[in-house]
This record gives sequence, C-alpha cells and structure tokens, in this order.
Amino acid sequence: MKPVVVVSTPAYNGNVSIPYFAAIFNAYPHADVRCMFRTGSLLTRSRNTLMVDALAQSPDYILLLDADVGLPQPDWLPRMIQKLEENKADMLGGIVMLKGNRDQTNIAMGKEGFDASSLTLAEVGSCLEVFPADLVGAGCILIKPGEWLRNMQPPYFHIQDGFDNKEVRIFSEDWYFCRKAASMGAKIMVWKGLETQHYGQQAWNFKPSEQNSGNQSGQ
Repeated sequence: MKPVVVVSTPAYNGNVSIPYFAAIFNAYPHADVRCMFRTGSLLTRSRNTLMVDALAQSPDYILLLDADVGLPQPDWLPRMIQKLEENKADMLGGIVMLKGNRDQTNIAMGKEGFDASSLTLAEVGSCLEVFPADLVGAGCILIKPGEWLRNMQPPYFHIQDGFDNKEVRIFSEDWYFCRKAASMGAKIMVWKGLETQHYGQQAWNFKPSEQNSGNQSGQ
C-alpha cells in the first residue's frame, strides 16, 4: 500500500509555480498524495491552518512545500522517505537557497535566541550527506508525525520578535516551528542530496552535484 503524504502549501494568491506542479506530478506514482492549499496574505495563519487540517487526515507523512519551490528529480519523494527512515528522523529538510542570494541556505545550527544565521554553501559542503540541524526553513520539509507532533500545542508556527540594544530582531515562523519541534523531542535532519529550485524573478537553485560529500556531521 502506498504511503499517505499530505502536501501542505500556503499560496498567497492561489497560484503555484510550474516546477512545483511538476514535482507533485512526479510524486503521484509513489504515494497517495493529497495536496492542501491555503490562500491569504498571512503566511503564519495559513501554515497553522494547514498543519491542523493535515494532522486530521492521520497521514504517514506531511510535506511542507512552498508554492515557489520545485524539486526536479523525478524520484525525489521516495528518496526523501528513504533518507528520513534510514536516519530515523522526524523531520527531513531539503536545502533551499534564499531568494536574492546564491550563497545563503535556509539551514542553521548551533544558535540560541535570535542569533541564528543561515549556513553558507561552503559550510553546507563540509557536512555529511544527511546531517542534523537546529533550524530549517519550511520551503521543503518532510515530516513523519509522531507523538511529539500530536502532543504539540498550537500555534505550530509563530513569528517572534525581540530587542537587542533597541534593535528589533525577528525569528521566522518556520524556525519557530523547528525550535518547538526540537523541544518536543523531534529529530531534525537535512538531506543535501535533494535538488531544489526557488523561484522568484529568477531561479535560485541548489544542486547536490556541486557540493562536496564532506566528512563532518556538523559545523
């Protein structure tokens, strides 16, 4: 029997990119894929509503996938599931490049409070193919729901702010979710064998072939 995978996608105006659509199309042969969309300008509200609705379906996996993210490898879904299960992870993130930046990723490790900053490609290059992370952006995260998630109290996603020498600092809603998940005992891993495309006025791509295999498990 195919695993049930609920795809959770906030879509500001109801549109998704063609590469996103292609990724979903490629996933259908490998799973019972159920796409859920939420429109609206409040991203945090959309993510929270989608998580509640996804959990109500008791899926085997929940995939957080943004509407502007493409996954060009035809077998990306079974490979993500395999990597998650092999590493006994609760969350497996793909590396998505930040828009407007060809060096900064959506991954961070070893930071406290509001001091988290994303890893560069060079830092990612020194990591193992699958490595632990503290924070992963929600552009592409495969989640295996367990007691840690079922026992988590909403809000799952929330934007925090803080003050440092009168400077307002923001902690994004997806990194907030990772912190909350870790506090519930979730094991968060990142797989750098997944090719991703992040679309805006142009594409910001992450290609595994351009990364070193690395020999470290972290930074």
